[in-house]
Amino acid sequence: MSKFQQAREFSPTLDLTQFTPDFVWGVRTMARQGEITKAITVFEQAREFSPTLDLAQLFVNEGPSLAQQGEITQAIVVFQKAKEFSNTLDLTQFSPDFVKGGEILAQQGEITQAIVAFQQAKEFSPVLSLVPTTTALTTYGGQLARQSEVTKAITVFQQAKEFSNTLDLTQFTSDFVWGIRNMAQRGEIPQAIVAFQQAKEFSSTLDLAQFAHDFVSGGQSMAQRGEITQAIAVFQQAKELSPTLSISAYFWNDLCWFGTLWNQAATVSYACEQAVTLDPENGWYRDSRGVNRALLANYSGAIEDFEAYIANPYAYDVDKRKAWIAELKAGHNPFDEAGLR
Repeated sequence: MSKFQQAREFSPTLDLTQFTPDFVWGVRTMARQGEITKAITVFEQAREFSPTLDLAQLFVNEGPSLAQQGEITQAIVVFQKAKEFSNTLDLTQFSPDFVKGGEILAQQGEITQAIVAFQQAKEFSPVLSLVPTTTALTTYGGQLARQSEVTKAITVFQQAKEFSNTLDLTQFTSDFVWGIRNMAQRGEIPQAIVAFQQAKEFSSTLDLAQFAHDFVSGGQSMAQRGEITQAIAVFQQAKELSPTLSISAYFWNDLCWFGTLWNQAATVSYACEQAVTLDPENGWYRDSRGVNRALLANYSGAIEDFEAYIANPYAYDVDKRKAWIAELKAGHNPFDEAGLR
């Protein structure tokens, strides 16, 4: 401003109104960046030589774009200032801008800000129905549920329910099922149970028994990590949830094998027997039980299993197994902790 005033001193006939667009651009930029106080100061200075400037209109022009971009706090301030300079300004026309901005924020996972945007839209236009906004909320809620973020998902769904009383949340049951299954299969059993209990509150069709097989997969993951006692407990829990559940030889063999590798051969010997009983012709399962038996000093049983493995057409490292058999026949255990690893 001082530069223009100096120029006017040198050229009294200089028409400063020609620079109005530059001031308009500056004020809009400041408003867009949330520098409202500074924008007002510049505007008041500019109006000294351009009385036609309308600050309310300048702010109104910037408010919608801010709202649509999800800059909700700045947009609200801009509209409030616009209202101060123009009591007749009808803000209902800007409700759709806040709705659009809220939907963008919801898609980005900024749920708190999205809700602020939707509520502001409602404040500007009390007759506005927020039912359409629930789609953005429930879409993100479904994503959270599938990612096993069950607590957060429920919060989002509950907020959507406030905007639409007729919203049937049971339609999102499959999202919770997906998330709970993922948790269970990763071996996060306590967390999966808590998530189930939370989801059950608004999805009564959920049944913990439907996750029994996922619990078994989770037990397998736990066994691989060396959490043998916990894995066994999960296998048992799965059977309790679904008494008719049939745990395949594949899972029993993994419990046998990893339990043996993690120095708990005696604890998992029953799993080795289960695997072979269910699939006696599988050489891999006989090989697993052979190692387990050897560690438990059942040398004759181990020899029998390794010979059965060698007879398997898909066997490999046969010479190694033959060397083990020779050691066992000599009364020696061919395995130690280093060998197992």
